[in-house]
Amino acid sequence: MGEPTQKKTPGQIVAPSLDWLEGEVPRAEAFDDTYFSRAGGLEETRHVFLAGNGLPDRWQGRESFAIAEFGFGTGLNFLTTLKALKAQKTLEKGANPPPLTFISFELYPMRRDQLARALSVFPDLKEEAAELTTQWQPVPGWSKLTFACADLWLGIGDARDMIADLGRAGEDTPSGPVDRHPGISTVSARRRTRSCGKKTC
Repeated sequence: MGEPTQKKTPGQIVAPSLDWLEGEVPRAEAFDDTYFSRAGGLEETRHVFLAGNGLPDRWQGRESFAIAEFGFGTGLNFLTTLKALKAQKTLEKGANPPPLTFISFELYPMRRDQLARALSVFPDLKEEAAELTTQWQPVPGWSKLTFACADLWLGIGDARDMIADLGRAGEDTPSGPVDRHPGISTVSARRRTRSCGKKTC
């Protein structure tokens, strides 16, 4: 796969140019790659992102938990994690999962209409997707989106430049939440979430 043809200048937000395959599967033209599997994107995320990183077991017994990823895309990793967190709190008697801090970088954030269309194929995430799209208004730099069980820190820009913010003090960056965690579960996902690696806390 060659270099992306979609270009942007620093501080500029450029939404991805998308093709829609088989109705509602988004493909980024610049990267020639789909955002999720055409056959079972949600099940793939549960298997690769959650189970592949030992979630939800890894947050058991912790006072707080943080996840960081590269490539927010459609937000499927975040929404699936949020769903698992809420389900555990609702279904398991006595379960008290910790507050989640989810940090994600994205260079080419979708427009709200693109995001809503992409997530519309996942009825199991309807409630969580509505929460996300309602708040969705990407701006350059860091934005904090608040959910019932989690805070989403969204970094719009080049992750190579922004990752240093994780170690800086300030209310407008996720440095505070990261500093409060004895360990941070860092999930390095390829941009379109087909594969991921795990770094143990």
